[in-house]
Amino acid sequence: MIPPAVAAGQPTKALALSTISFTICFAVWTVFSIIGIQIQQDLGLSEAQFGLLIGTPILTGSIIRLVLGIWTDQYGGRAVLSVVMITAAIATALLTFAYDYPTYLLAALGVGIAGGSFSVGVAYVSRWFPKERQGAALGIFGAGNVGAAVTKFIAPTVMVAYAFLGPLVGALSRSLTGWVADKFGGGRVTLWVFVAMSFGVVGVLYFIGIKDQPGAFWGFFTMFVFLFFVTGIGNASTFQMIPAIMRKEMDRLMPQADQPTRLRQGEKESAAIIGFTSAIAAFGAFFIPKSY
Repeated sequence: MIPPAVAAGQPTKALALSTISFTICFAVWTVFSIIGIQIQQDLGLSEAQFGLLIGTPILTGSIIRLVLGIWTDQYGGRAVLSVVMITAAIATALLTFAYDYPTYLLAALGVGIAGGSFSVGVAYVSRWFPKERQGAALGIFGAGNVGAAVTKFIAPTVMVAYAFLGPLVGALSRSLTGWVADKFGGGRVTLWVFVAMSFGVVGVLYFIGIKDQPGAFWGFFTMFVFLFFVTGIGNASTFQMIPAIMRKEMDRLMPQADQPTRLRQGEKESAAIIGFTSAIAAFGAFFIPKSY
């Protein structure tokens, strides 16, 4: 639901500023994947210590997403996102004073707060656009994931340059395909995204199995880029789908309430669900690498 008495151009302005803020936060959130390599060399960290160091910001960002979406509904997106950015900026500045492994871990905890900006932005942006435009708007906002690509791109190694392409493809996919969920429905699009992702995973596993064969790397790389692409589509469709579902559910659960009340309650429920689902998604980046 669009806030009442919105001036012309305000939704576009809110979307643009939210996307820029999310891009900055995402770049900060993933910075340890780059500087962690040098820290590992300087401190002589083991692989387990290194894995914990780069995973700590992901863990913080995952946990805090659970509450930030709810706080956005209660206190407003601008206020919550401002606090997130200020806190992350302070933690990033304090990173320059870290001198050993425990202090770097402490700094990583603070930097990870920036990862919570996603659930704030999704809950905030969705309020500015009607349901038939939310998929496209959230897709554009999700392009802020390109912040991870920017962080990796500045690293002067060939393999990191390859790693840059995946997040870039995912970010562009989100921003350019959000309209698909608006046109065909978030649930339908998400279902087919799962099918496409299954195909991509099978492809990745196949090329790993023949890794010594000529061309195996490029097959593996292509499958991973494909996964980033379809994941971008699915991300936009999922967060378009959740508010749509909750709007219908409020009509069923609160038949006696008037329409504005049902819409407000639907927004609250959507904010909580988005915070939870985005947290679960981010947990994968922490736990899955630890299993290998």
